[in-house]
Amino acid sequence: MADQGRWFKLWCSSLNDSALDALSIADYGRWAKLGALTKEQGTGGVLRVTAPARSLCAMLQVETYEMLVTMIQHYPHLSVTIEDRYTKIEFLNWHKYQVDNSAQRVARFR
Repeated sequence: MADQGRWFKLWCSSLNDSALDALSIADYGRWAKLGALTKEQGTGGVLRVTAPARSLCAMLQVETYEMLVTMIQHYPHLSVTIEDRYTKIEFLNWHKYQVDNSAQRVARFR
């Protein structure tokens, strides 16, 4: 079941992250799009992609599934695991950056 979140938090600290800064602006955009898609269709920061993933390839402007996987394997803060039926893409530190824990914080002040 997907998280079905409406918001993907792109923290301003990503501008000063040396690993992300090493990406081209096109790859930075692809990394951000992948994060938004993971928020919308993934679960807990994990997106499972099945070949040929034509719509994802089109979204990220790559020609083939193989090119997609190779590209994503080089992105920082991601773990890519190739399994039998799908490729598992996991954003590291997802919980730290994406989980909304404001309800508990706000409740303390009420």
